[in-house]
Amino acid sequence: MMSKHSQLNKKPVKDNRPLRVLQIGSRMACGGAETRLMELFRISNQDNVRFDFCVVKKEPGYYDSEIKALGGQILQCPLTKNILQFLGDVNEE
Repeated sequence: MMSKHSQLNKKPVKDNRPLRVLQIGSRMACGGAETRLMELFRISNQDNVRFDFCVVKKEPGYYDSEIKALGGQILQCPLTKNILQFLGDVNEE
């Protein structure tokens, strides 16, 4: 029987798919958190890491055009009072 620690140390199986990262926020404005995310997005290797951005506001964000130019996707998922509907919208994209 394997101990918990030996299971944690097992290396994950490597495949050719990029790691997918979903950033969720109100919109990609020019704030501190958004600017830091963009710094990370710009230096990331798109073959290894794919950033997608889920925004809840319909207004365009400051970084939207740059995100699209760098190959990122912006998913609009307006907030609703029904959390299950919101999660369904996120999952569909």
